[in-house]
Order: sequence, then structure tokens, then C-alpha cells
Amino acid sequence: MKPNRREPIMRRILVALDATPHSQAALEAAAELAASLGAELVGVYVEDVNLLRLAQLPFARETRFPAAATARLELPEVEQRLREQARRAQAELARLAERKALRYSFQVRRGQVGNTLIEFEADLLVLGRVSHALTGAARLGSTARAALVSSGQAVLLTDQSTLQGGPITLLFDGSAAAERALAVAEVLAEPAGPLHLLLWCGGERSAGQLQTQVRELLSTASRVEVTYHAVTEANLLPVLLGETAGLLILADPGGKVTDEELELLLNRLDRPVLILR
Repeated sequence: MKPNRREPIMRRILVALDATPHSQAALEAAAELAASLGAELVGVYVEDVNLLRLAQLPFARETRFPAAATARLELPEVEQRLREQARRAQAELARLAERKALRYSFQVRRGQVGNTLIEFEADLLVLGRVSHALTGAARLGSTARAALVSSGQAVLLTDQSTLQGGPITLLFDGSAAAERALAVAEVLAEPAGPLHLLLWCGGERSAGQLQTQVRELLSTASRVEVTYHAVTEANLLPVLLGETAGLLILADPGGKVTDEELELLLNRLDRPVLILR
């Protein structure tokens, strides 16, 4: 049965804002996705309670660059910086949403960043994907890790400002989550180019059965060019690591890759990753 295109695929997209380059890229990608899906864009700035607690300690100090001078970390100054960051984040959200004619809202919350974000009701949480260690190596950020482990909602992890950077790859297993993912992929693939489907054959359905299901689900008016590739537990990770461009959509990855393999994948791939459950 073909999906009802009158029903919105996603109604509410939540993006975490913190005035960093990764946050800016996440905002632009979230706005692009909201425009494509007709969803409301909700920006959230979280005042990190851990930073505020640190600023109350008498020995807390900060190093200021480029002079590399140290100074005491003062609570009023930290609170003022957070308010300024929130104002900048709100202004950028408004500018981008109004340019794309999006419905949008902005909220400021105080708490632990990861826990606060996953408490929101939204169809999708969009986060900047990586942080950088002292070595300069990119790795999965703590907020992104918390969202993946603790949240049952869909998560888009990206450090790129667009989702239109190449063909879209979708891991499809025939589940309800996979059907929703296919609907998203079809909308996004129309301007971006081909849609590459990885058919999960590690369950009860064969590649042929999954391919038939996909054809039944795609809109009759769709002009998306679809290619198919069968994958199992034995070759899934190498295939995913070999995909180097464009949006990767993982529909319900649990049972196909372990948490450790998923984190490895997210650390290694230099592309946006959308996880739908």
C-alpha cells in the first residue's frame, strides 16, 4: 500500500543550538529538511548546568586565548555569555527559518545537555555530530552519544550544512521504521539524485521480497533512480564504511550492528547520518 502523501512524514524537527560551527551546520541541515518535509523547526539552546556548577567553585579557572592567560571563572560572567550565545542562536534560527518560510520556535532550557534534549517531544532530533579531542581527531560528541543510547526517537547527526551532497543510501529491512525512512528518502532524493537501497537479508525476507515491497511503497509519480544491493551481517559494516558521500539513513539499526559498531561507523563516516527507529 502506498503511503498517504497528504500526511506529513514529520511534523516537528528539533535542532540543538550552541553557537558553534557544528551547531550552525546542524541548523542549516535541519532547516533544509524541515522545508522538504513541511515540518515545524524548533531550536533549543541548553544552558549547561554542569558549566554553571563549575563556575560556582572557588578554584575554577579558564584559559583565555591567544594570550593564554588564566582567570577565575565567575558565575555572573558565565551566565552573561550563555545569554549572549542564546540570543545569537535565536537570531540565526529566525533568519534561516524566515528565509525558507518555515514555521519555527525557540526555547532556552537549563539542565544537562543530552538529558534535556531527549526529553523534548519531536519526530526528529538534529545534532552536530562530532567533537574534537586534544589530538585533533574527530569523534562522536557526548551529546550525540547520549541521544543514540538513551533516546528512542529519530536522530540526524551531521557536521555538514546540506543533505544534498550526493546519492542517498538507505538500509531497508521492511519494518515500519524502514517504510518511514523510505518516504523521507524519496522526498529528499528527488532533487539530490539516485537512491541506493541496502536490502537487509539477515531476517526472514529475501532481497526479492524487499525489492517488491519498495516498489509498492514508492509513489507512482516518483522519478527517483533506485539501485539495490543485498546485505547481511557478514558484509553490512564494510559496505556502510565504503559509502562515502550523501545522506545515510539507517532504519532501526539495532540487531544489525552493535552499539560499538554503530559508534565506530559514526566516527569513521564523513557524511550526515539519519537514524530512524
